[in-house]
Amino acid sequence: MRNPIRLFGITLAATLLPLVVVYAQIDLSATSLGGGAGDVTAPVTSIASRLDLLMDADSYVPPFYHGRALPSAGSLIKLQAIPYFKRSNGSLIPISDIVFTWKQDDRVIGNNSGLGRSSVALPAAILYGTTNIEVDAQSSDNTRFGSATISIPSAEPPLILYGDDPLLGVTYYRALGNTTNLPATQMTFAAVPYFAAVGSASDPRLTYAWTVNGSPIASDANDPDEITLNAKGSNGQAAVGLTVTQSDDVFLSPNSSWTIHLAGSTVPGFTGSGSGAKNPFTGQSQ
Repeated sequence: MRNPIRLFGITLAATLLPLVVVYAQIDLSATSLGGGAGDVTAPVTSIASRLDLLMDADSYVPPFYHGRALPSAGSLIKLQAIPYFKRSNGSLIPISDIVFTWKQDDRVIGNNSGLGRSSVALPAAILYGTTNIEVDAQSSDNTRFGSATISIPSAEPPLILYGDDPLLGVTYYRALGNTTNLPATQMTFAAVPYFAAVGSASDPRLTYAWTVNGSPIASDANDPDEITLNAKGSNGQAAVGLTVTQSDDVFLSPNSSWTIHLAGSTVPGFTGSGSGAKNPFTGQSQ
């Protein structure tokens, strides 16, 4: 397993699913040699063999992310069965000579099962739900078999905030905490909806609703996942809030908030309207 990855103060390794789950049993059967009186029968052993099951998802993760993408509602779970079925001479039985039977929540997925069908993409469970996937493998000569199961919960996409530096770009290697002090009077921030069922953070199906100290802030049409704060000559402490919704997934609406203090401010706290009618930051439209 990879080393734990700390992201926004959270150890992601604690949320990752088991990489390999293997279950097998031994079964003995007999076959008849011949076809008449005095037939000779010889025992044929079907040997339980190792079968690994790997999983991933097609959900969104940012560049340079070293962990595994977790499935969320609306995403696809990608699974790969890797059999280690050996013949008596020690050679591996090829995948093309193995029959795979896939099940999701005790239902056989016939379209994805069959000879050589070692991989599959299945829909994730709805939000807060869990799906159980099982694969059974049997060599075409019935001498080797294996089984593997895995339970996969759907993750709720967390919102993580990063700085977008003019020279370095988005600093994906350093997530911002709940409270952050930055040595700048102006800064652009980028939000990442980890594990959302989209191809990018700027996917048109996503809607970003930003607020600063309670005031709604219009998103940039080109970069709706980003916001720029300018504290020059004004209060530099910002309570930034964000809610993300997805047009084709009513279950997705993660929200988060951060307190960001930019340098150069003359007042330590927000002195604007408590109702959010006034935006204390210059360069921000409402």
